[in-house]
Formats: sequence, C-alpha cells, structure tokens
Amino acid sequence: MLTVSAEGGRRVYETQGCSACHAIAGQGGAAGPDLSRVGRTRDAAWLARFTRDPEAVKPGSAMPPYKELSEAELQAIAAYLGSLR
Repeated sequence: MLTVSAEGGRRVYETQGCSACHAIAGQGGAAGPDLSRVGRTRDAAWLARFTRDPEAVKPGSAMPPYKELSEAELQAIAAYLGSLR
C-alpha cells in the first residue's frame, strides 16, 4: 500500500504521461528505463533531482526536464518512484 505522498506521485506519473517512455510492472513504454524497481538503487532525493533536470544529473540524458512541476508534485513523484522496490 502506498503512502499518501507516493499515491499523489503515482497520479503525477500518470498525468505527466511518464508511461509513454517508462514501464512499471510490465505496463508502459520501452524508450526509457523500466522503473519497476528503481527505488532499490535510487533514493527520493536523487529521483527528485533527476526528474527536475536530468541533464544536470546525467549529461546526455534523453529524458526531458520537468521544471514545470511544483515542489510538492516533484516530491510526490520522487516518493512514488522511491517506493518501487
């Protein structure tokens, strides 16, 4: 069961169309990495930084920046992705 924050992050993931490029539990696209277990290797702080500005964290990243997300949305999606283990 997801925390309230992680549940909000799941909704952000859906509304932002993240599944067009990323899969979770076999659902979604294959252009980006599978995020099914991303919480095992990345903490919420890293996930928030990367989501906000992927190029700053990993030069050459193909993922677009999500600078339009509010801080609350950013923290929520990081909580959701961090919960994927």
